[in-house]
Amino acid sequence: MSGRKALKPIVTTRAEREIRDIADYIAEHNIEAAINFLGEINEQFVKIGQHPEAAPLAAEFGPNIRKRVSGNYLLLYTLFNEQAIILAVQHGKKKRRRIVP
Repeated sequence: MSGRKALKPIVTTRAEREIRDIADYIAEHNIEAAINFLGEINEQFVKIGQHPEAAPLAAEFGPNIRKRVSGNYLLLYTLFNEQAIILAVQHGKKKRRRIVP
């Protein structure tokens, strides 16, 4: 992406809900850890925007889905019309679910 402006990732309603649910669950046990989780997710969004093609394709989730690892979590996204669309955030040890953009 040299010479290109960084993308601002678009977060789907599903991904927003998953992030909120994960943060709420973590906060039940440790508020500071939940805040750190949200900060890390935001940092990953910035990295995705700066280098959207850096994450590998993850065919197990569906066609054209990319997977970025953040701690115990997978950020799943696709690139469409010069945009990075965050489709889902899943715990890495849970059963993998296909994502259909």
